[in-house]
Amino acid sequence: MRKNFWLYSSLFLALIQPVLAETSWIDEINQTIQKKGLKWKAAENWVTRLSPKDRARLCGTILIPPADAAEKFITLAKPAEMPSHFSWTDNNGNWVTSVKDQGDCGSCWSFASTAQVESWWKISNDDTSNLDLSEQFLVSCSDAGDCDGGYLSSALNFFAETGAPTESCLPYQARSDIPCSYTCANWESEAITIPGWGYITLDEDNIDNIKAAVYRHPVSAGFNVYTDFYAYASGIYEHAVAEGEKPE
Repeated sequence: MRKNFWLYSSLFLALIQPVLAETSWIDEINQTIQKKGLKWKAAENWVTRLSPKDRARLCGTILIPPADAAEKFITLAKPAEMPSHFSWTDNNGNWVTSVKDQGDCGSCWSFASTAQVESWWKISNDDTSNLDLSEQFLVSCSDAGDCDGGYLSSALNFFAETGAPTESCLPYQARSDIPCSYTCANWESEAITIPGWGYITLDEDNIDNIKAAVYRHPVSAGFNVYTDFYAYASGIYEHAVAEGEKPE
């Protein structure tokens, strides 16, 4: 099993588009998808039925590059041969942890970074057993963010400097007001830390670098959220609504 002792994080600007449409709007999305030859489908779901305020709470990652972003950029050597298909869920085992629900809290920045560290640890230790780290620990104990949003870069810095214990040490409650002091007494003895991390793309897409990073282990990533994404049902998502529409 390939081992790697660095973390890589791709960087995009993540924003929110809080406007929702009804069924006719979803039909319009599917028609646009067909016209553009895209490979996904839209449908009404629990997210489209939320109020604009509640939907906005699902999009909390703030991916504005820090001043030293360029200094933390890492260029990776591209593997000699890239497979036509690759997934960490089926690569001589499943190295990806389970999907989690962030609830009514804009803590996706914590879930993304924590999921990356969980997979990195499993791959680095050649261990496919379950690892469930505490997202609430980052919300309550780091300065990376809270339920109103946060930064992946700061979350990964926190993992490098402090780490995070397991979920049972501070269970997730989807709240910013849970004191860090509620963490179990022996959390430092079980905290998982990382040796470092770096950006693999900044202002411009760096596809080869992204592929090289993902081939080593899953990465943290964010993206622009347009209204049509709320109606995603299946397939490979690409932005489909009117060209002039911008995320807010």
